[in-house]
Amino acid sequence: MPVHSRRTGRKMNKRILFAGFIAVILFLPVRGQAENGVKNTSDTTLTVPSCGLSPSNQYAGEVLSFLLQIVLGQTGNPRFKKEWSTRGFEEKLDYEKISDIMTDPDASQLDLIVPDPGLQFLTRVLYHYDPTLSQYKGKFDFASIYPATEIVALRLLLLKKINEKEKINLEELIRREDLLMNPKVEMSNQDLEAVNLRADEMRFLRDILHEEPRLFDYLKSPFLVKGLVRVGAVNRDSFSQEMIELAEYGECRCSFSKGSKKADAIKIAVLPSIIGEFDFDGKTSGLSEFGFAPTEDLVQIFRKLEADILFRTRELLEKEACSGFSLKGIGKKSLNTIWDAILQNELAFYVEDKRPLVITPHNAAEVVSNVCPETDFTVILLDKNVYLTVNLNEKKDMYPAVPWIYLDIMDIQYSQAGYEIDEISRFICSRLEDRFQSRINREKVFDESDR
Repeated sequence: MPVHSRRTGRKMNKRILFAGFIAVILFLPVRGQAENGVKNTSDTTLTVPSCGLSPSNQYAGEVLSFLLQIVLGQTGNPRFKKEWSTRGFEEKLDYEKISDIMTDPDASQLDLIVPDPGLQFLTRVLYHYDPTLSQYKGKFDFASIYPATEIVALRLLLLKKINEKEKINLEELIRREDLLMNPKVEMSNQDLEAVNLRADEMRFLRDILHEEPRLFDYLKSPFLVKGLVRVGAVNRDSFSQEMIELAEYGECRCSFSKGSKKADAIKIAVLPSIIGEFDFDGKTSGLSEFGFAPTEDLVQIFRKLEADILFRTRELLEKEACSGFSLKGIGKKSLNTIWDAILQNELAFYVEDKRPLVITPHNAAEVVSNVCPETDFTVILLDKNVYLTVNLNEKKDMYPAVPWIYLDIMDIQYSQAGYEIDEISRFICSRLEDRFQSRINREKVFDESDR
């Protein structure tokens, strides 16, 4: 379904109903397995500090940050925000009990989790980059729609701190790795005061990390820390501030794909967000310096999107559908000459295909300016139905309010993005008008004199 469209509301309702039926299915396929070994075509790997995480797990941390902000009721689909902000708040911090609820088929997981149908599409992306974050820990070829028990438990701890208006001192917590990871180390009142946790909360957190020690590395992920500060779960101490400053994509830049290489060309950029269409394991050739390579399917989607935009742009020009600017009435030879000149001198496509990103209305302006600062218009590609979890306000978050648009990759693949393609092409037309109108008028005169 197109994301940015006057048709969105009507079609989104149908999708939500359909997704609701899917939500009762207990398994979803995982499209990849996370591995720590990374081979790439360069000698270095450029990314935020690894904190003990592989590149794919680092990206999983970025997606997990967005997921936690949703399930803590801070963002996401407005229909479910209030429920997420309270669901499970009264639950006792008893890890064994929570584990029983999440693993017992006769128990009600809905005591802890809101039936938010869009989340299955977001978590499918998450599990692609780290299958161990799903309930079945990547042990099977299919992943549960439910996250790992440790993630559910961590959410409950964070939810209680937020609702009690208390914040964890993350810097002090990270300093006490031995206390967290070694059950033989006794906690003191000074430790509890320093991290701002009660004894039962510290025991609960230790139980979580005992079951999944790698979560300690995730707690040092810059993007995850930034998300936890944003939702009010942790203090903005010196460690958190340092992580927030690292949580950006400044070293990742879009690259030229097609069209004109002139500095003043109209630049259309395509950025992949919350998307599972990247390979990353050690068996994949041609990994970027960030440890990823786009799948062939994603490469084809990039190419199809470019072709669709070009086709529609020329179609609008030939049919005099662009206000104040048209190629109608120009002979075929002159028409081809002008179109070739547009492709060679006036229009360029750029893509970011080195790694997946996480772009939402909250950080879109920052990411676009960091990754492709000279772009005139940006297409943000989302994985299948991920937009159901991204709260998009058409009046504020998309073109024409801002120079970018969100698109579902499936809409491009199956040619269902006609409205969005038209919007992009009309934007291009508006930029071409001032540059070409005088030349077009001359060509029309020449064509008339040849008749």
